[in-house]
Amino acid sequence: QMSIVVGASSKVGKAVVTRLAFAGHRVVAVDSHSTELNNVEEEMRKVGADVTCIPFQDNEKSTIDKAASLLGMEMKGLVFIPPDNSVKGDVCHSTTIQFNTVFAQRLTLPFRMIKCAIPHLRSSADSSIVVINSSSAYTPFIDLGLYSAGSTALLALSRTLAIDPAILPIRVNTVLMSTVHGDGSGGVWDIEDEDVPLRDMMPLGRLGNSADVGAAVQFLLSTKSRYITGECLLLNGGMQLRL
Repeated sequence: QMSIVVGASSKVGKAVVTRLAFAGHRVVAVDSHSTELNNVEEEMRKVGADVTCIPFQDNEKSTIDKAASLLGMEMKGLVFIPPDNSVKGDVCHSTTIQFNTVFAQRLTLPFRMIKCAIPHLRSSADSSIVVINSSSAYTPFIDLGLYSAGSTALLALSRTLAIDPAILPIRVNTVLMSTVHGDGSGGVWDIEDEDVPLRDMMPLGRLGNSADVGAAVQFLLSTKSRYITGECLLLNGGMQLRL
């Protein structure tokens, strides 16, 4: 399969790229952080993975068009991973600038990226979009107020796209991360050495990790999930979280 991963330099992004590459995908990794992106490409080259890395271009369309052209074959999948969260605290004490930043990252950017990718995905049978999101879309966290609100908005976007006649039959699904180390949320579970009490609360006895996310993405891009769209795959370790 040929897939584009947007947000590839984050911890989760690297895990997704690695998982797809070792599953036989040809991957174009995209990110705005050129230095980290170069590190990803070097790591993949050392292990013989078929990964090409490109930085963001002038706009979303030129970025997706260039990434699709580098695949050289029909594009089968798009994975969108939002930038790491940089805004903490409750909603009412957040500034307008912080509000605009969070929603630009978690709503505007994925909307534009996905819209630009649709023509390329339409050229392929059983193509798929996977959006990485947070379980705060279901259960908000007061100390991650805007992040939680933005996550709920992103989930609504993904579900709405899945039934949009303009996008069908492209499948659109979401991976929701709950208490996953390295998820970029800034939550307590994202901090090393702060997870012991949380581990004791999890039915599976551990927190999630970025490799768990990569495995979920691989499944949702595969033909094994060809009758699944508009759904959320919740990485919850057994914790019951529902909207």
